[in-house]
Amino acid sequence: MNAAPIRKVAAFLLALALAGGVAACGGGSSSDGAGEQADATSTTLGTEQEAAPTLPAGVEPAPDGDAFFQPPDPLTAGDPGTVIWAQPFAAFEDADGYRILYRSLDADGNTVAVSGMVLLPTDSAPDGTRPLAASASSRGSIADACTASHDPTYDRGNAEVGQWSERANAQSLLRQGYAVVVPDYQGFGTPGPSPYLGGPSGGRNVLDSLRALRTFVGPEAGDAVAVGDTQGGAAVLFAAEMAPTYAPDVDLVGVVATQPLAELATLATAASDSPAFGYYLLAVSGLSVDHPEVRVESVLTETGLQAAAQYESTCGDQVTDALSREDPGAYIRTPGESPAQIQTALEANSPGVTATAIPIRLVHGRDVDLPPLIISQLLMARYCRIGTSHAELAVYAGDGSGASAVSEEDTTGWLQDRLEEVPATATECLS
Repeated sequence: MNAAPIRKVAAFLLALALAGGVAACGGGSSSDGAGEQADATSTTLGTEQEAAPTLPAGVEPAPDGDAFFQPPDPLTAGDPGTVIWAQPFAAFEDADGYRILYRSLDADGNTVAVSGMVLLPTDSAPDGTRPLAASASSRGSIADACTASHDPTYDRGNAEVGQWSERANAQSLLRQGYAVVVPDYQGFGTPGPSPYLGGPSGGRNVLDSLRALRTFVGPEAGDAVAVGDTQGGAAVLFAAEMAPTYAPDVDLVGVVATQPLAELATLATAASDSPAFGYYLLAVSGLSVDHPEVRVESVLTETGLQAAAQYESTCGDQVTDALSREDPGAYIRTPGESPAQIQTALEANSPGVTATAIPIRLVHGRDVDLPPLIISQLLMARYCRIGTSHAELAVYAGDGSGASAVSEEDTTGWLQDRLEEVPATATECLS
């Protein structure tokens, strides 16, 4: 295959896939900014909510406002998935909502607090068992105010001010009768650096959010599934790889990843010398959290370090858009050349590290340019190489949003088959 077209594809792929944009990733429109979203959320956290549910017995009520996201020191004792505290609110789809803080583990096994939301249908489970679902986000940011947990559009009666893939997925899952958890990621909402693109930490955060969800569902809790687009797709794919050893108690029976962010090592070099180089800054900085061997100062210039720091306080799309008109060479020491340390870290955080028997469904739009279909095809080839036993790629006509809409019925049926223990399709590999 000619390398030149692949490099052109790669440059834009990492850009839009990381950004979680509508056309490229099904991620949705961006917020109007970290400060505005934070201000909107501060009116909902800690204020009286119409028809807000009560907390389950034993769950600590959360403090109001920004203090909600500041975990106690020391952390509440417990295993990963233990709920630290929660705050009820009346959610969209007439659901009972809870913003939560829960325990998880970082890449080194240290305990961290992660924020998220629980969304519960108010009707009774038809057969006495409530299926569980995690809807992983893809917000292309590390600024705390840009998380799903800060998003006021989850509140009942709020006019929509943004549309994101995890929000659309959560609505669809609620309508199907699932209890849903929407996890933020480590350091994204809560204090501390965020390991942006951190595969293992993202996988743990998803699995531990499902453990936390069981606290709110109680004895009706059944098997679990996980869904996500782009960045969120990568997180649920890591969850599928890690669940058999890290969280067998979660009973994860299947994951769906739409246009997942994968094959990162293939993409980074080209992205660093493209108008989307801002996300290269974010990726390098994020990977350095879990990979101390990534020496950011040896990759970015002083100007690049200052630009990367902007992501900590401003939603990612705004920073990257501003940088797109700049010369990458002023920010990156060697644009178009990713050092070995970066390539190694990207490879370690690409889905397909460990084989799994948990069924995987990849969904991709044939007309999606960013990320293109070839990335999911390369991921399937990787699954064949490592021995993942039940992975399939479903390709649909249309762009990202169109393919997601067309595929929804099939995906709903695929998830239902997993819950009903219908055997999943074996991975098809070329001999």
